[in-house]
Amino acid sequence: MKYFLYCALIIVLVWLTGFYLSTTDWIKTVSDQPVSDVFNSLNTLFAGLAFAGLIITILVQKKELELQRQELILTREELRKSSEANLQIAIENKEKSIFDLYLTFSDDSFEEIRVSSWRVLENCLRSTDYCSYVVNSFFVTGTKDFKRIEDFLEQTYGEIDSPIESIHDRERADRIKLDMLINFFSLLANKDAPQSVLMKFNFYYGWWRPVLWWVLFLGETAYQSTPEVKMYSVRPDWIRMLSILDNCYGFTPFTDLASIWHHLQTHPRMKRIAIDPRFEEMIGG
Repeated sequence: MKYFLYCALIIVLVWLTGFYLSTTDWIKTVSDQPVSDVFNSLNTLFAGLAFAGLIITILVQKKELELQRQELILTREELRKSSEANLQIAIENKEKSIFDLYLTFSDDSFEEIRVSSWRVLENCLRSTDYCSYVVNSFFVTGTKDFKRIEDFLEQTYGEIDSPIESIHDRERADRIKLDMLINFFSLLANKDAPQSVLMKFNFYYGWWRPVLWWVLFLGETAYQSTPEVKMYSVRPDWIRMLSILDNCYGFTPFTDLASIWHHLQTHPRMKRIAIDPRFEEMIGG
C-alpha cells in the first residue's frame, strides 16, 4: 500500500512540474503549444511507465505463483508423511491389540475356557442328539430335552473331577465357556487388522476351525429354517466371522454342510474322534 502512495505522489509531482514548466517563458520559446506538448510528453511517459508496471506486476505475480506452487508441494509432502505415520501408528495399535488378545488366549486363566469349549465341541461330533441340544441352546427358544442326552453325558462327565455335582450344571458351565470362546473369535474377526498382522498370532485356529464350522453352520441353518427362532432370537453372524478368519489364515471358507462333513471325515485330528454316523443321514449322505 505504501508503494502505491509513493508512486501516486511521484506522478502528481511530475504532473505539477510539467504544468509549471508549461507556463514559463522558456517553454514558450520551444513550442507554440507548450501546454499540450508538455502533457502529451507526460502522457507518453506515463503510458510507458504503466506498461512497464504491468510487466513488473506480471513478473511479480509469476514469482508469487511459483512460491505458492512450491508451498503446495511441500504441504502435500508433509501431509503424505503425516498420513503414512498415522497409518503406521494405526497398524501398530491394531497389532498391539491383537497381541494383547493373544496374551489373554495364552494365559493360564484362559486354559479352562479352551478345555471346556473343546469338550463341548467334541461331544457335538460324538452325538447328534447332543449337537442338536447345543445348537438349540444358542437361541432364546427351542427344544432342549436334557433327559435325552443325560446318559451320554454321564460317560463324559462321570470321570471328571469337579466341585459341581450335577452333570447338568457341569455341562452348562462348559457351554458358557464355549460362548466365551465364540465371542473371542468374533472379536478377533472384527478387529479389521491386516492379514500380515493377524498371521503373527494364529490362536490355534486350525484346531478349532473344523468343529466350529460344523456346529455354527448348523446353528445358522437352524435360525434360518425356524420361524419361531427368528422371531425371538438375535440373528447370528457366525458364518461371516468364520469366513473372515478363514480368509486371513489362508483357508477357503465352506459354503455348505456337505463340504464341512467331508472335511471332518478327512481331517487328521477329527479322525481320532468317534463321530456319530447318524450325521450321514442329516446331510443326506
